[in-house]
Amino acid sequence: MRGNSRLRFLTMLAGLFVALLAVAGMSSVAGATVMPLNASGCNQHSCIGVTGSASGYTATSSAPGTASPYILSISGPGCPLRSSPIETLPLKGLSCNGHGAGKVCASVEIRNSSTGAFEAAGQACETIS
Repeated sequence: MRGNSRLRFLTMLAGLFVALLAVAGMSSVAGATVMPLNASGCNQHSCIGVTGSASGYTATSSAPGTASPYILSISGPGCPLRSSPIETLPLKGLSCNGHGAGKVCASVEIRNSSTGAFEAAGQACETIS
């Protein structure tokens, strides 16, 4: 009988501990706490910066050092594709707020001076988790 009482007490204590962790916003599973993602990177003429996690993030894109006319785009989970009009200033950028896990990408298309067509000139991506 005494061992049974002790087991019930320990089970109740463990349940209370898990409940307190849940109220505090923490997980009882080791390594399950999701840390905010703060990532950035560039690929050719395209750069992206991401702050947040899959529960809610902000992504910003830019095209630094792009001298010719360009079109900048950004897309990701919960962030529908957005494209700029034709730009000529490299400091212009786009941003979006999204949610969900997956890839967020910024891409740049630059106008080819000989053909006049816009061609892919870089895509920078970060993964949201």
